[in-house]
Order: sequence, then structure tokens, then C-alpha cells
Amino acid sequence: MKIKVHNTNIPYIVIDDWYTEKELKETWNELDFYTNCQDKEKILRADDTLVARDNDGKSLSEAYRWYPPAYFTNRYRTMSSLHKNSSKLACDKLHSAIKHLYPWYNMYSVTNRSTNMISYYESGDYYKPHCDTFMYTVLIWLTKKPKMWTGGDLSVYPIKNKKEKVLFKNNRAVILPSMMNHEVSPIEWIKKPKDIGYGRYTITYFLYYDPERFVNENDISEF
Repeated sequence: MKIKVHNTNIPYIVIDDWYTEKELKETWNELDFYTNCQDKEKILRADDTLVARDNDGKSLSEAYRWYPPAYFTNRYRTMSSLHKNSSKLACDKLHSAIKHLYPWYNMYSVTNRSTNMISYYESGDYYKPHCDTFMYTVLIWLTKKPKMWTGGDLSVYPIKNKKEKVLFKNNRAVILPSMMNHEVSPIEWIKKPKDIGYGRYTITYFLYYDPERFVNENDISEF
């Protein structure tokens, strides 16, 4: 992992090479499973899920979505590479870097649970400015090679109408406080593929604190 801390105007961290080659292979196997286990027209769109909405109730996002925790019982969640690799979010190297985001680090250090989802963007898909209702948001970006689209960059807003852009890069992660407004610019095909799966994937982890986590000795959490 190559970690770069940004703490001048907006507190966030960019991590390149988030996954090792082994982890990347496992993750793609899982992404391909979700992508191809049902017909494309049956895959959930963001508007059919719990998504950020405008004042008129319209979804701020156009994208496909999967919720991996819904595919596994607690007993078998460890079969998911997304579940197994979430332990990286608690590694010492990452905590040492996030400490530079003081006082924002205080929120990260007390998180003890996470949930995750997968977003998949094709031509015309986007996510308008929004914030998340958790403590920290982790975004991990992936796309198949060769990259067949443009756009899909992240913008983070420290204050209204001012933003800082983070360019899309394969196998890049961005970690930011969930309260920060952020958006994904629309993507467009350079060459439209014949099959699904060649667009922009985001694996999102939402981190939060659960005071009841350790009440049940049989509790299985990602984090």
C-alpha cells in the first residue's frame, strides 16, 4: 500500500495498490460472481435502494448496486474476499497514517463495525454531491483492463461550491469522513463493450461505532 495523506483543505487519504495481486484476483472473482449471477435487467439500480436523494426524493445516483452481506449468513461470511480483506482497515500502517488527520482520526479510531456495498457505473452513470450517514467512508476503485471509459473521478467538497478532485486510478482507495460531501463524475464509453463488467466498480465500506458489538460472544463482524 502506498499511502498519501491530504490534510490542507480537506481531510482524506489516498492509497494506491490497495490490494495485493492475490487479493486483487480474489476480489475480481467475487465481483464477477455478483455481476454475472443474474440477468443485467434484474440487477438493482441505485434508485431501488437506500440512496442519497434530493429534496424531491429523486435519487442522486445512477448506477448498479450489490450488497455482499445479503449474500452470506454470518456463518459463511468469511468466504467473501471483501469480508476477509476488510481487516486491512484496522492495520497499524493505516492507523499511523490516519493519525495525521487529527482531530478527524478520533472518529476513525473508535469505529468497530463496517458494512459494504458495490457500485458499478456504465456510460452516463454518476453520483451527485452527497454525504453518508456513517463515521468514515472507504472507496476502493477497480476496472478491468484495458480501461474502456473516461470520467468517473471523485470530487470532495470542503465548503459549498468548492471542491478538490481525486482522479480515478485502478486499485486506488480513498478514505474520508462520511460527513464530507463528495461526488462521482459521469463516465462515458470510449468503446462500448459487448458484455457487462467493463465499467467502473467502487467497493464501499461504511465504518461506524456499535456499542453493542461485544454483547454477543458469537458476533461476527467485518471489522
